[in-house]
Amino acid sequence: MIRNEIYQHIRHFWVYIFFGGIFLILFSTAAGLFNSIDTPQFFTTQAIIHYQSLDISKFSSNPHYFVKPDVYNYHNQTLNLRGYLFSIIVLPIHLIASIISTYISTAGFPPQIITPEFKFELAVTALYCVYPTIGLYYIWKTLTNIHGRKLLNSVLIIF
Repeated sequence: MIRNEIYQHIRHFWVYIFFGGIFLILFSTAAGLFNSIDTPQFFTTQAIIHYQSLDISKFSSNPHYFVKPDVYNYHNQTLNLRGYLFSIIVLPIHLIASIISTYISTAGFPPQIITPEFKFELAVTALYCVYPTIGLYYIWKTLTNIHGRKLLNSVLIIF
Protein backbone atom coordinates (compact mmCIF):
# COMPACT_ATOMS: atom_id res chain seq x y z
CA MET A 1 0.00 0.00 0.00
CA ILE A 2 2.73 2.45 0.94
CA ARG A 3 4.65 1.46 -2.19
CA ASN A 4 1.65 2.46 -4.37
CA GLU A 5 1.39 5.85 -2.66
CA ILE A 6 5.10 6.51 -3.19
CA TYR A 7 4.78 5.45 -6.82
CA GLN A 8 1.84 7.86 -7.34
CA HIS A 9 3.83 10.76 -5.87
CA ILE A 10 6.83 9.97 -8.05
CA ARG A 11 4.64 9.84 -11.18
CA HIS A 12 3.16 13.25 -10.38
CA PHE A 13 6.63 14.59 -9.62
CA TRP A 14 7.78 13.65 -13.14
CA VAL A 15 4.84 15.51 -14.66
CA TYR A 16 5.84 18.58 -12.67
CA ILE A 17 9.47 18.20 -13.78
CA PHE A 18 8.31 17.86 -17.40
CA PHE A 19 6.24 21.05 -17.33
CA GLY A 20 8.94 22.85 -15.37
CA GLY A 21 11.50 21.84 -17.98
CA ILE A 22 9.35 23.17 -20.80
CA PHE A 23 8.92 26.53 -19.09
CA LEU A 24 12.54 26.69 -18.00
CA ILE A 25 13.67 26.26 -21.60
CA LEU A 26 11.13 28.83 -22.76
CA PHE A 27 12.02 31.46 -20.17
CA SER A 28 15.78 30.80 -20.38
CA THR A 29 15.77 31.89 -24.01
CA ALA A 30 14.86 35.40 -22.89
CA ALA A 31 17.55 38.05 -22.83
CA GLY A 32 17.03 39.57 -19.42
CA LEU A 33 13.69 41.19 -18.80
CA PHE A 34 10.73 40.45 -21.04
CA ASN A 35 9.22 43.73 -22.20
CA SER A 36 7.62 46.91 -20.96
CA ILE A 37 4.70 45.04 -19.39
CA ASP A 38 6.89 43.00 -17.03
CA THR A 39 9.66 45.50 -16.43
CA PRO A 40 7.72 47.82 -14.08
CA GLN A 41 6.69 44.80 -12.02
CA PHE A 42 10.31 43.63 -11.87
CA PHE A 43 11.49 47.02 -10.66
CA THR A 44 8.59 47.29 -8.19
CA THR A 45 9.71 44.02 -6.62
CA GLN A 46 13.28 45.31 -6.51
CA ALA A 47 12.08 48.55 -4.88
CA ILE A 48 10.19 46.56 -2.25
CA ILE A 49 13.29 44.47 -1.48
CA HIS A 50 15.90 47.23 -1.50
CA TYR A 51 13.99 50.35 -0.41
CA GLN A 52 10.74 49.05 1.15
CA SER A 53 8.98 51.37 -1.27
CA LEU A 54 6.94 51.18 -4.46
CA ASP A 55 8.88 54.00 -6.13
CA ILE A 56 10.81 52.58 -9.10
CA SER A 57 12.52 55.83 -10.11
CA LYS A 58 15.70 54.79 -8.29
CA PHE A 59 16.27 52.22 -11.06
CA SER A 60 16.00 54.68 -13.95
CA SER A 61 19.74 54.40 -14.67
CA ASN A 62 19.35 50.68 -15.45
CA PRO A 63 19.62 50.16 -19.24
CA HIS A 64 16.65 47.76 -19.08
CA TYR A 65 14.37 50.39 -17.54
CA PHE A 66 11.70 50.07 -20.26
CA VAL A 67 8.71 51.11 -18.18
CA LYS A 68 6.75 53.59 -20.28
CA PRO A 69 3.73 53.75 -20.74
CA ASP A 70 3.03 51.43 -17.81
CA VAL A 71 3.92 53.89 -15.05
CA TYR A 72 2.67 57.17 -13.64
CA ASN A 73 4.21 59.89 -11.49
CA TYR A 74 2.71 60.77 -8.13
CA HIS A 75 4.36 63.10 -5.59
CA ASN A 76 7.80 62.78 -7.26
CA GLN A 77 7.55 58.99 -7.32
CA THR A 78 7.37 56.74 -10.36
CA LEU A 79 4.79 54.04 -9.69
CA ASN A 80 3.72 50.99 -11.62
CA LEU A 81 0.18 50.96 -13.06
CA ARG A 82 -0.50 47.32 -12.18
CA GLY A 83 0.95 44.12 -10.84
CA TYR A 84 1.54 44.97 -7.18
CA LEU A 85 0.29 41.59 -6.00
CA PHE A 86 2.51 39.91 -8.58
CA SER A 87 5.48 41.89 -7.27
CA ILE A 88 4.80 40.54 -3.79
CA ILE A 89 4.21 36.97 -4.98
CA VAL A 90 7.55 36.88 -6.81
CA LEU A 91 9.58 38.12 -3.85
CA PRO A 92 10.90 34.58 -3.20
CA ILE A 93 11.97 34.30 -6.85
CA HIS A 94 13.98 37.50 -6.59
CA LEU A 95 15.63 36.32 -3.39
CA ILE A 96 16.52 32.92 -4.88
CA ALA A 97 17.76 34.61 -8.07
CA SER A 98 20.12 36.78 -6.04
CA ILE A 99 21.73 33.57 -4.76
CA ILE A 100 21.92 31.61 -8.01
CA SER A 101 22.81 34.49 -10.32
CA THR A 102 26.49 34.15 -9.45
CA TYR A 103 26.50 30.71 -11.08
CA ILE A 104 25.04 31.86 -14.41
CA SER A 105 27.34 32.17 -17.39
CA THR A 106 26.81 34.99 -19.86
CA ALA A 107 29.36 33.71 -22.35
CA GLY A 108 26.75 33.14 -25.06
CA PHE A 109 25.27 36.64 -24.93
CA PRO A 110 26.43 39.63 -26.97
CA PRO A 111 28.54 41.95 -24.80
CA GLN A 112 26.43 45.01 -25.65
CA ILE A 113 23.41 43.66 -23.71
CA ILE A 114 25.34 42.59 -20.60
CA THR A 115 24.96 45.01 -17.71
CA PRO A 116 26.08 44.69 -14.07
CA GLU A 117 22.62 43.33 -13.15
CA PHE A 118 22.23 41.12 -16.24
CA LYS A 119 22.90 37.77 -14.51
CA PHE A 120 20.37 38.60 -11.81
CA GLU A 121 17.75 39.71 -14.35
CA LEU A 122 18.34 36.54 -16.35
CA ALA A 123 17.96 34.38 -13.23
CA VAL A 124 14.68 36.10 -12.32
CA THR A 125 13.38 35.68 -15.86
CA ALA A 126 14.29 31.99 -15.87
CA LEU A 127 12.70 31.40 -12.47
CA TYR A 128 9.41 33.01 -13.52
CA CYS A 129 8.55 29.56 -14.88
CA VAL A 130 7.89 28.26 -11.36
CA TYR A 131 4.42 29.75 -10.93
CA PRO A 132 3.04 28.92 -14.40
CA THR A 133 4.34 25.37 -13.95
CA ILE A 134 2.51 25.00 -10.65
CA GLY A 135 -0.64 26.43 -12.27
CA LEU A 136 -0.44 24.04 -15.22
CA TYR A 137 0.11 21.12 -12.90
CA TYR A 138 -3.03 21.97 -10.93
CA ILE A 139 -5.03 22.40 -14.13
CA TRP A 140 -3.77 19.00 -15.28
CA LYS A 141 -4.58 17.48 -11.88
CA THR A 142 -8.10 18.97 -11.90
CA LEU A 143 -8.79 17.69 -15.41
CA THR A 144 -7.49 14.27 -14.40
CA ASN A 145 -9.80 14.23 -11.39
CA ILE A 146 -12.76 15.18 -13.59
CA HIS A 147 -12.41 12.55 -16.31
CA GLY A 148 -9.21 10.58 -15.58
CA ARG A 149 -7.58 10.75 -19.03
CA LYS A 150 -4.00 11.62 -18.15
CA LEU A 151 -2.58 11.38 -21.66
CA LEU A 152 -5.32 13.58 -23.12
CA ASN A 153 -4.85 16.12 -20.34
CA SER A 154 -1.10 16.20 -20.97
CA VAL A 155 -1.67 16.90 -24.65
CA LEU A 156 -4.24 19.61 -23.84
CA ILE A 157 -1.90 21.31 -21.39
CA ILE A 158 1.06 21.26 -23.77
CA PHE A 159 -0.87 22.67 -26.71
